[in-house]
Amino acid sequence: MRVGEIMRNFILLMVLLIAGTVFAEEGKIFTDKDLGKYQRVRKVPISEEETIRYCSIAAIYIKARMHNPNSFVVVNCSIKEIDSRNMVVNMQYRGTNAYGGIVTNSGLYYFENGQIINAIEQ
Repeated sequence: MRVGEIMRNFILLMVLLIAGTVFAEEGKIFTDKDLGKYQRVRKVPISEEETIRYCSIAAIYIKARMHNPNSFVVVNCSIKEIDSRNMVVNMQYRGTNAYGGIVTNSGLYYFENGQIINAIEQ
């Protein structure tokens, strides 16, 4: 994937998250003028199995980077579909830092074809 495509996807992700809304009603075709693409809004809501799968992948990604992975606790996890291949997971989690204090963090994990391609941790 080229740098331009990554930046375009990142900007689209930020617009979707800031707006917090879908650009069209379910089942209708809409156009994103900035990207010049036609996309279809998902007719069927995201299943619980898909949510669990994507949140689990994000959890594995986070735990691999934690100081104390055994202290990892999910506070909240939600998922949004950008298109048929791309999802965004918003996860809030708790864990201990190097000093033993409990801290709460959050992150956005951008998936393409079931794999994390971008992570924005706060």
